[in-house]
Amino acid sequence: MPPSLCYPRNKSIQEPLTAIRDHSGKGKTVLIADDEESVLTTWRLILERAGYRVIPVLSCAAGLKALAENHPIDALITDLHMERQNVGLELAKAAMEQKPRPVVMLCTGYADVLNSRAALDLHVDYMATKPVELDELLSALASLLARRAAAKSVAQ
Repeated sequence: MPPSLCYPRNKSIQEPLTAIRDHSGKGKTVLIADDEESVLTTWRLILERAGYRVIPVLSCAAGLKALAENHPIDALITDLHMERQNVGLELAKAAMEQKPRPVVMLCTGYADVLNSRAALDLHVDYMATKPVELDELLSALASLLARRAAAKSVAQ
């Protein structure tokens, strides 16, 4: 069976770039991992257009390498199933061990009770099922980053 192609979904057919214009990344860095190159490219373009610096990787292994190379990231958006089932949880866990801890978001077309529970147990910040609502994901990312920045400024 050929791989499924899941592009971000957007309610606003007439004005598809509205969501992008409303969520400025302001130079924040996002590591995005997906084994489907077309999906990865689409998300990279969307996030860059929204002002984010994007580190795209095609596998969990490449994502772990990027984290090990100390690329500072503000957020991780990862597919759940890449080289094998639920491998995105490994990348999420590794990202959550970074200092400072980035926002961690999972996207999957194959959510089930077990992997959803595992994501909850890891305390990921956000989990979405594909196809992902574009405005919803960008809003959640911006909100989570703003919340993280506010908590950091209060702690200082």
